Amino acid sequence: MSAPGVSVVMAVYNGLPYLAAAIDSILAQTLEDIELIIVDDGSTDGSAAVLAGYEKRDARMRVLHQQNAGLAAARNTGIALARGEFIAMMDSDDESLPGRLRRQADFLHANPDVAAVACRCVFIDAEGRVLKVQRERTPLQDAGLPLEVQVRRVIVQTNQTVMLRATVAGELGGMVYRPFFAVLQDFDLSFRLAEKHRLANLNGAPLYRYRQYAPDKKSANLSGRDQALRWHCGSAAVLSAWARQNGRPDPVETARDPRALLPLVAQLPSPIKAHRINDASAQCRRLLKENRLDLAVEIVTCLRALATTEADRRVAGRTLRRILFYAVRGGKWRIVPALTHALRRCRRRG
Repeated sequence: MSAPGVSVVMAVYNGLPYLAAAIDSILAQTLEDIELIIVDDGSTDGSAAVLAGYEKRDARMRVLHQQNAGLAAARNTGIALARGEFIAMMDSDDESLPGRLRRQADFLHANPDVAAVACRCVFIDAEGRVLKVQRERTPLQDAGLPLEVQVRRVIVQTNQTVMLRATVAGELGGMVYRPFFAVLQDFDLSFRLAEKHRLANLNGAPLYRYRQYAPDKKSANLSGRDQALRWHCGSAAVLSAWARQNGRPDPVETARDPRALLPLVAQLPSPIKAHRINDASAQCRRLLKENRLDLAVEIVTCLRALATTEADRRVAGRTLRRILFYAVRGGKWRIVPALTHALRRCRRRG
């Protein structure tokens, strides 16, 4: 059997009720020279029966069943099985629009110096209603930019929409997605790819329907609603990139919890720390909306720990004032003492 042009990798964990629509969207692509590799990561909801039915009907499908190991491990398993020149990612509750794979493959053929290309998304809810359209992204990023530049405008290629070259995936030694990052695996991957390769995003019409909701099936691999964890994982990804650029051991390789890396994040240069301090505002705003004030306080406490220089304290002060504004406007008075205490600490330089 000849190798396909594109291998599509889909990890499934309790994929009902959207699994069939996700598979159909790949099998209906205008690019037919594909294989669809599905890794069933220990589903218990009947997904296996759905997969068996599809596998009998379409020879382009290959299904592997394994014990639950998490999203990153399942994706890596599928990538290791891929035979195509290009590898495209796909989530089991989303939908790829018909021209997605052809447009991305054509782009990579036309741009041999680009390692991976992502596309724009339409965000939909559980019923498929459109919530918003993703803004246009940075179209192209050169390889090897200093981290001080990358943290300001790094291409973060949404995991589900990435198509990358199989040769590039091979360079990562079977660890395209690192299990350490329960969330923000795309942030970490973008930094690692950008060290040696050009990255691209396809702007123009969206090619992917990305479902945003919090189903029980995603909780086993850590809910994306935990914005505090997202902030810590983002900080760990930046720290990891800085260590590699400076010829130091990657702390992620030996750590178990991104929260434990905060003391090392505090030692980063101030221009790089500013990115993490500013990002805390968005994460806290989401947490305040969800009334998860304990997690918001956790991030506020971390901001105090990062503010070790005068420049850090200025950035942290601005960020804390923004969070305080969101808290007061939303009536989240219980968090106000923690915010005012943090602001006083920044003003006192310690």
